[in-house]
Amino acid sequence: DVIATYGADALRFTIVYIAPVGMDIRYSNEKCEIGKTFANKLWNACRFRQMQGGVSAEFRELPPAVAAALSPDERWMLARLDAAIKSVDTAIAEFRFHSAAHEIYDLVWSNFCDWFIEAEKVPMRAGGAGKERALQVLDYALYRILRLLHPFMPFITEELAHQMGFLSDGETIMFEPF
Repeated sequence: DVIATYGADALRFTIVYIAPVGMDIRYSNEKCEIGKTFANKLWNACRFRQMQGGVSAEFRELPPAVAAALSPDERWMLARLDAAIKSVDTAIAEFRFHSAAHEIYDLVWSNFCDWFIEAEKVPMRAGGAGKERALQVLDYALYRILRLLHPFMPFITEELAHQMGFLSDGETIMFEPF
């Protein structure tokens, strides 16, 4: 019933998010709103990006010319993403899945969606080379975020990776390194 109401990814993410290893929790189905609203936030970020046009060809790695022209906001976001990846990797290796889920949640909700996407709207409105660079950086960051989140929310990340054009038919995000 919970999966039918909130989705398997929302349930999985919520349980990991609210339950540190070795501790009892007071579970209620309503807490699954955490995972549901998080999945919705991610879905909306991808939908916003899709509304700007097709995926950049260099979404797997930024070309040197783009990397050299990054704005301070873009440099900050990519540095924050790198730090989060290291933190999540360490947390997973140490079986601190709760910490990893919190790190990803904060990265996606606060840093990427609420701050960085809003900051990138300025060069996107300006058009030209600024818009192209902004879209390349968004694609690069978004694909890395989907790979990072995949162990916690495998269904939505797989679906979004395909919808965004990061993966073609027959490919899976499951084997992509983060």
